[in-house]
Amino acid sequence: MSTDARAREYRSAVFWLEEAGLITRIYRARKPALPLSADCNFDAYKVSLFDTGLLRAAAGISPDALQSQTPEAAAVRAALNRNALTQSLTAQLKARPAYFETNGRMSADFLIQTGTDLIPAELALNPSRRKSTVKRFAVRQKMPFAVRFSHDNLSFTDGVMTIPLPLADWTAKLIGLTENSTY
Repeated sequence: MSTDARAREYRSAVFWLEEAGLITRIYRARKPALPLSADCNFDAYKVSLFDTGLLRAAAGISPDALQSQTPEAAAVRAALNRNALTQSLTAQLKARPAYFETNGRMSADFLIQTGTDLIPAELALNPSRRKSTVKRFAVRQKMPFAVRFSHDNLSFTDGVMTIPLPLADWTAKLIGLTENSTY
């Protein structure tokens, strides 16, 4: 959402929907620093619906359409996966995740706060894109490691923990396992 006049019209409706538990807002962090809640831009956020299946149905997207290999179908699948991932992370983490982006130089789909660490995470569904932008982000920001959600197998290689999407509900436990090691 932006801060223009139109966004202000929706402010109370968005607040009501969030309080009712129908949506979740993920705020944009002004800078990747702890604590996340202290430096978020509360006027810039992404919204996700509490149920991804209802989101798909409300958008009028048939299950067959999701099987298509068109770029449009891939974009819809990515949006639905991002929605499901947002709900999963919000439910299991003590601190609400945020996202971070600058003028195209650095970004993280999610910033996860765990104790005294900040961990960037990305949703990477394109199998042809093997380079992890979130790894570069973690190195530049001197973060302990990065998380990549994808269709790949569970692994921890070169400072990137790859978590398969079906294991997204185990993210907090998997990160906790690495906190007890030396990354």
